[in-house]
Amino acid sequence: MNYFLIIFLVFSSYFMFGQKQGYSIDIQANTGVTSKGFGIKIEKGISQAKVFLTRRDSVGVWDKKDKRKFNRLEKNILKGRVTVDYASLVIDSLNLKYNYNSKDSFSIDLSNPLIQLTDSIFVTSKNILENYNPHRIVMDGTSVRIQLSDNDSFRRISVRSPSPDSHTLIYKLITNVLIYYRQQGPQILKTKNETSGY
Repeated sequence: MNYFLIIFLVFSSYFMFGQKQGYSIDIQANTGVTSKGFGIKIEKGISQAKVFLTRRDSVGVWDKKDKRKFNRLEKNILKGRVTVDYASLVIDSLNLKYNYNSKDSFSIDLSNPLIQLTDSIFVTSKNILENYNPHRIVMDGTSVRIQLSDNDSFRRISVRSPSPDSHTLIYKLITNVLIYYRQQGPQILKTKNETSGY
């Protein structure tokens, strides 16, 4: 999709629906080859926004109970008893249970340009954000899953190795948050090496 068309659609949506007053954008990025992972969660409130960051330090071994839960879930997917979206939520929660993370956070004013960007992303359609391109093939790379939620809605977005050309808005959000954070005396995610080049 043309870059200028994407920007036009985003700003059209933004001005049509107005600023979202309160919401959460949760980004989880995982790189298969290196097993590196990091997270960015933006929670916009009434008077300010809070940004939470995580860096995966290690992964524990699943206990027998959770392995059985996963196996049952796998069978139920094959039999059509549960949706893939529901299964993804359960698997994500199991993975998080065994991830050992370092954490940091910071607050930002609602006048910060980052919030204008998150407002725009929140009202942009899933199709535009995912920008599916059958001709783009990424074998490894970084898997990025995003959850957008407020009191009225919940959406999940999945992309692989977002770049300025493939997933402009998602790439811009990840990199702009990290650039801003790294200017504030970061405790974690200090270099691009910790965030798969972002």
